[in-house]
Amino acid sequence: MHGDNPWNPAPAVPRDEILARAARLWTRLDSRPLAAVFAVERVEVLYFAGTPQDGLVWIPREGEPVFLVRRDLERARRESPLAKIIPFARARDIPAILAAEGLSIAGPVGTSLDILPVNLWRSLERALETPVEDASAAMRATRAVKSPREREAIRAAGALAAELFTSLPEFLRPGLREVDVAAWVDAFLVRAGSAGYYRTRTFNLEFATLCCLAGPSGAVRGPSDSPNAAGSGPDPAFGQGAGMRRLRPGEPILIDLAVNRGGYYVDTTRIFHFGELPAPLVEAHGAAEDILAAAAEERAAGRTPQAVYAGAVARAARAGLAGAFMGGSRFLGHGVGLQIDEWPVIAEGFDEPLSEGTVVALEPKFALPGGIVGVETTYVLEDGALRPVVHLPTAPLRLD
Repeated sequence: MHGDNPWNPAPAVPRDEILARAARLWTRLDSRPLAAVFAVERVEVLYFAGTPQDGLVWIPREGEPVFLVRRDLERARRESPLAKIIPFARARDIPAILAAEGLSIAGPVGTSLDILPVNLWRSLERALETPVEDASAAMRATRAVKSPREREAIRAAGALAAELFTSLPEFLRPGLREVDVAAWVDAFLVRAGSAGYYRTRTFNLEFATLCCLAGPSGAVRGPSDSPNAAGSGPDPAFGQGAGMRRLRPGEPILIDLAVNRGGYYVDTTRIFHFGELPAPLVEAHGAAEDILAAAAEERAAGRTPQAVYAGAVARAARAGLAGAFMGGSRFLGHGVGLQIDEWPVIAEGFDEPLSEGTVVALEPKFALPGGIVGVETTYVLEDGALRPVVHLPTAPLRLD
């Protein structure tokens, strides 16, 4: 099991790569009168320091970032390539610490106010004695472009996802419960070294580690903005994910999961089934495959995310499936990286063409009576082409 996909933990992020990330961030903020930007959310700390230790990364307009660490200082110094890694305990100590490093707070500073709690924002403004403004769009756009090193980790995650989906038919059989499938998949991934949780950015967004929906489970909706139904989950307190429904012939079995390597995710969905699927579900899945192929071509041709989304909506309407498209969600795909819900979103309002190195998951799906069908594959934009990093057939796989 998963012996063909060896993986060694990624080495520390090179210092030059961290500095290049900071430079790209300031390119996006060049017109803003900010003295510095700081990362405080855990994944942003990981991105700009190379380790997710508790603290914040101060990114001045000129010079190298400074990593201010609450805990664990020694581990931060082992894992981060930054030269300045300094302990601190309280926000009010930050100005004096920075002054000792020759850095002054000469004007407003930026951070990601889309996720920073209001009380923390207020306390930081008091401590820094300067306005703290929103720089979240620049932070997210900077992270959307992956370096060759990041893409290597994403490809490794794609290889593990392909191995899992290829191995899964050996386990699936009628009568298994959705939770039995989830347990097998979780064990497979944990043994392979894929962390068993999702990192997300969106407020109140929670995901089960695996979405296994058998037949009518696809009609069980939940609070997350997703084209998949939530599934029943173990109980109403969680209300999503695999439940106790058993796999039956003639019903689609949707498996949607994220796999990670070195902190980087790929997002993949495939459909399995026993016996014949009803014709409406087969036709809807064919429409999803057509939308996926067209969207990949359009993205590679330089069309904006919102234009690609509009094209997908039009194709779903021409197939007579407008009401079922994406289960009511208003997007076609999303960026993937250190989090499962990165930029860009393939939706209205995203009008900037993709840059080289962008990674995105496209996931056209249809929610119909009897189940959900569709496909999801993660791609990377390289040399003007949108290349899949998960190499699997897109058609439903019959298991008997």
